[in-house]
Amino acid sequence: MSGSSSDQTQKARLKNALLTPHFLMCAPDFFDPSLDAHGGAVGNDFMGDKIDRNLAKAQWHNFKNTLSSLGAEIILAPPHKGQLDQVYTADPAAFHTEITLDKSGANIEKIHFKSLMSKFTNAARQAESTAHFMAAMDYTSLLHDATLKTGTALSTTHERAKYNTEGSGDNIYDSYRGIWWSGYAKNPNDPKNGRSDIKAHAQLKNLTGHDVLSLEVVRPYFHIDTSQTPLPRGHILSYEGGITKESYDLMRRVALADFGLPEDEYLIKVSREDAEAFACNVTAVNDKDLIIAHDISDDLAARLTHAGYNLHLVDYSEIRKGGGLFHCSANRVNMIGPKGGTANDPDFYTRIEAALS
Repeated sequence: MSGSSSDQTQKARLKNALLTPHFLMCAPDFFDPSLDAHGGAVGNDFMGDKIDRNLAKAQWHNFKNTLSSLGAEIILAPPHKGQLDQVYTADPAAFHTEITLDKSGANIEKIHFKSLMSKFTNAARQAESTAHFMAAMDYTSLLHDATLKTGTALSTTHERAKYNTEGSGDNIYDSYRGIWWSGYAKNPNDPKNGRSDIKAHAQLKNLTGHDVLSLEVVRPYFHIDTSQTPLPRGHILSYEGGITKESYDLMRRVALADFGLPEDEYLIKVSREDAEAFACNVTAVNDKDLIIAHDISDDLAARLTHAGYNLHLVDYSEIRKGGGLFHCSANRVNMIGPKGGTANDPDFYTRIEAALS
């Protein structure tokens, strides 16, 4: 690109689209986790209580405003009557964007935006996938406009899952290691035991080009993001009882030992009480700022602070009554990262930023 003002404007737009966190959210206008609303059969063991809808809306707006205050941008999916769980925007899709620099490393040659649309275990939620896909197209339009006349090739690939899997709720992208943390259940037909089929993991790997760490969840922790969360700087929030012993040992080997990370520093163990308060279901806005439950234990807060994270404690107790918290209700659309993760390519984001300066 040349240095004209129009080129610089396009670079600024593309920099915003790629590097500023963009989250997909949906207001809880029709959110209702109560037994009555779900016909007496709720989808997880944390659900069933009635909510104060006005309080739920106020808490959601506070979370949204906190994201914005930390520099994030919000893409809104319109709420639809009858879609009781639509506030949990993590579940309908998982996203990843591949960025290729040219040989000189000075310009972005290609951008490939990819999405895997969910196949819900609870068929009543399938309509959410279509509604949220349409909202995510707002982001692809943003990418399209930002790459016009820049010489950067933009492509998009959207696939529907062939097997049961539920978006970034059960597939967390770990930018530090460059892998997906993906939950599964041996019987994904019972949503309380787990929602995803391990056979879906091959499709995710083939689509994104990133390896998958397959972890078997344990009831009542039906999604991987309810008990395990890789943080941007290599730390792991983990409740051991949320996955099987075999999966826990596999996680420690793949995510810690293979990267030479000492457990006493990088494995942040979560108590059962904190896990039941959804302490693992955090939103990492960047590599330092975490939005986390307001009522986590002092011990956990101290360990996260000691690890170098800035904690933003937000009361989200009404939304929690549906079995989800922050990660569940803010789906990062522009998820990027190098193969091998930033652990092996620590200058990745610096190079992208330099190409857009």
